[in-house]
Amino acid sequence: MKQYDIPPLEDLFPDWPDSFTDNPPELVVALHAAMETAAPESSRYSLHCIQLQGSGAIAATDASQMLLQTGFDFPWDEDLLIPRRLVFGSPGLPRGAKVQVGKSDGWVWFRMGHWSFAFAINADGRFPHVESMVRDHEHAAASIQIESRDANFLVKSMKQLPGNETRHSPVTVDANGSVAVRSKSEDAPHPVEIVLSNSSRAGQEHCINTDRTFLRRALDLGFRELHVFAPDQPILCVDDRRQYLWAVLTPEEAVKPSSDAVRISSAFDVASVSTKNTQPVQETTVPNTRDQAAGKADQQPVVAGSAEELIGQAEQLKTSLRDSLAKTNELVASLKRHRKEAKIVRTTLESLRQLQTVS
Repeated sequence: MKQYDIPPLEDLFPDWPDSFTDNPPELVVALHAAMETAAPESSRYSLHCIQLQGSGAIAATDASQMLLQTGFDFPWDEDLLIPRRLVFGSPGLPRGAKVQVGKSDGWVWFRMGHWSFAFAINADGRFPHVESMVRDHEHAAASIQIESRDANFLVKSMKQLPGNETRHSPVTVDANGSVAVRSKSEDAPHPVEIVLSNSSRAGQEHCINTDRTFLRRALDLGFRELHVFAPDQPILCVDDRRQYLWAVLTPEEAVKPSSDAVRISSAFDVASVSTKNTQPVQETTVPNTRDQAAGKADQQPVVAGSAEELIGQAEQLKTSLRDSLAKTNELVASLKRHRKEAKIVRTTLESLRQLQTVS
């Protein structure tokens, strides 16, 4: 029988901290939010890590978004980097228990209930100074207040807006008068917009082109006010202990208001789903090219004349048939276009009914 050497068990696990510092249960939620903000991988900076600052703040960024959370108590003075791990979102973790934080040689420990997690400290990594990214929200050019019911409706509806599968999944936040979120795609003939009927804007009018992923994330994090500095500058959300900002998309590609946009109101009024272009469809008679050609042929007597005369009559008949074909093609294209628009409206109505059922 072959035998193997087993290393001492104490060498398999990091050293246990000498002491722990108590933190509120909210630390678990904060750690999970930070881990979700960090980049899955990074090369230049250690953006695949989160920063635990000696001041009690948690910083995370992936270069497109940044989340800074304060108000915790860590038993060290320096700033430490630990790798991105999504364990704090596990449903089995206790949510109401205090969280104890400790530090041993090269490791950061978190203990809650019967669970303990050790994270290796990235001592060689570099991390950006995220505080320098945050401007004073008091200097914002505009602030958009999103009412809670509007926020819930928007989170549920945003994936159904056109362009969700395109790169950056762009939407336009239009705060010119009423607050609306608008998008379009190559597959949809008209823009679709969600009017947030209970929300408002303070300050200057603005139209922002943004990735809907970050807008939805801000709402999921519980923020209800967006601070806008300029169409090409990051959007900022703040509360007593958190600051969240994200980079916007090219302002020139924002979807402008359109008179034929499909409009959905957050007031859950099905009648509000409409197109402003309510002109009745002009009734058009489909020409019967066969009968028309036969009629034309009947009107053109067969003349036993010269070859030039017969060719001229044939050219006239060909021109008449070509005109009839062109009109038929135009009518078919128009019917297809109207059918596509009707399908979009039906789909939008069905989605809204499903949202009403969920709500």
